[in-house]
Amino acid sequence: MRPLIYPFFVMCIFFMKNTYAQSTPIGPNIADSSPQTVRLADPFSRGVQKPFAYGEIFSPNIPDIQNPNRAKFSAQTTGDNMRSLPDVSSYRLVGVSSKPVSQKPNIVGPYLTMPEKGEAPLQYYIRLGAFNQLSYAKQYAWEFFSANKILIDANFVIRKTSWKEGGNLFQIDYGPFADYDHAVISCGRLTKYVTPPVTKCPLVKEYTSSQEQPSYTSNALIGLSSATISQFSDSQIYDPKKLISTNFKIREGEKLGAAEYMVIKINQDGVYLGKLNSSIYFLPIDTIPFNAPGSAKEDKNLASDEKNLSKDDKLLPKVGSPNLAR
Repeated sequence: MRPLIYPFFVMCIFFMKNTYAQSTPIGPNIADSSPQTVRLADPFSRGVQKPFAYGEIFSPNIPDIQNPNRAKFSAQTTGDNMRSLPDVSSYRLVGVSSKPVSQKPNIVGPYLTMPEKGEAPLQYYIRLGAFNQLSYAKQYAWEFFSANKILIDANFVIRKTSWKEGGNLFQIDYGPFADYDHAVISCGRLTKYVTPPVTKCPLVKEYTSSQEQPSYTSNALIGLSSATISQFSDSQIYDPKKLISTNFKIREGEKLGAAEYMVIKINQDGVYLGKLNSSIYFLPIDTIPFNAPGSAKEDKNLASDEKNLSKDDKLLPKVGSPNLAR
């Protein structure tokens, strides 16, 4: 038995050495000596950096990604955000792109062509009332339009429904608005001077019919007011020329300033801003022209003064000239 075990033991040792030799990792010398060796660059160590324009920091507190319900990104912004300055009087209106003021209400219905479900979103309307006769509904649209002519830029939609006591009712809606906030704030202003009054701003969500015209599509260019530019020009970190030329676009239904004034309406006269239960703030298109420090006109005058000074220098006698000796 012992002579048979010994040869078997020797064969096991030889097999283990051969396997180890085949599984030994290739060293760097073998890889460097091969002319076909290709070095792969690590894609995660190239030092690629994105500029700040690719992202925005909303909050210094990073939320716990393991528990998304624990924290959410807040809507904080930086102090130099032009859209969120502390006072809306810091802005001036640079230009507008708007439809002309309507001369009559756009009344559509009661026979409407509506989109199928899944083809269009529901939008917000103000339900002005319901009447048992179509002529009464149209007359109320005219009264509502006359009381708010400069702020009107949507449709008066008459919807025919069955009345539970028999007959038909003609509901009249005004809209659509850009979003819920736009509808609520606009309603508080639009329903202020109508008779009979509209109470509690009844908002409804309806599909937009094919007969309706696009509403609230105007926009404006907003820049800094003369007082704000003069204030910022006192600091050397701001360029007055850039302060004058810097502007941004704003649309109806968006908010402006740190107090989040709603842009209710934009027309050829200016921008109408409002908040819930407050008066309207108006940014006019006609403002007094101004020249801030560093403006083009001032630079031109400065260049002219320097040119005149250079001429005067030539007329002055030079040091050591005979004229001085006399």
